[in-house]
Amino acid sequence: MMGVEAAKSRVVKVSPSRLFRTLIALVALLLAAHLGVRLLAELLGRDRMAPLTRLFHLDLEANIPTWYAGTTLLLAAAILGIIAVCEQQQRTEYRRHWTLLKVIVVYLSLDETAQIHEPASAWIHSTFQTDGPLYHAWVIPAMVLMAVLAIYYLKWLRSLPPGIRALALASAVL
Repeated sequence: MMGVEAAKSRVVKVSPSRLFRTLIALVALLLAAHLGVRLLAELLGRDRMAPLTRLFHLDLEANIPTWYAGTTLLLAAAILGIIAVCEQQQRTEYRRHWTLLKVIVVYLSLDETAQIHEPASAWIHSTFQTDGPLYHAWVIPAMVLMAVLAIYYLKWLRSLPPGIRALALASAVL
């Protein structure tokens, strides 16, 4: 059995490019499954293929693509959690930013799989009679929250190396 000291000295190395390629391959498989099932539904009949269509449809919830998205977000939150712990141990200026980012991404994972924003959106929509681009009413509090977070994270974002900053911005946009 491995001793505690030996376990502490173990380092797990993950190749970012290999991880990226793996995630892209999984997305490609999900897209192929979605398109394949949709094609079969057109050829064999929608009613006949409904269970498989539901299972792989990219625009529906509570299915395999949703599970993939939630799991990927949880993986990102775990990585952010590791960074947050390192930042806490080093008592860096932006340790709270990393910790909050981890919490946000955990929430996004939970929302993706448990569909938390749908009931909130329905309540806002019925209460304020939103329509048009605001029909999906969850975007209203989300825009306010995004503005507050943008202000809070601006200095942190500027502190990142340019390549990481670009990836962080791309992630925020997505």
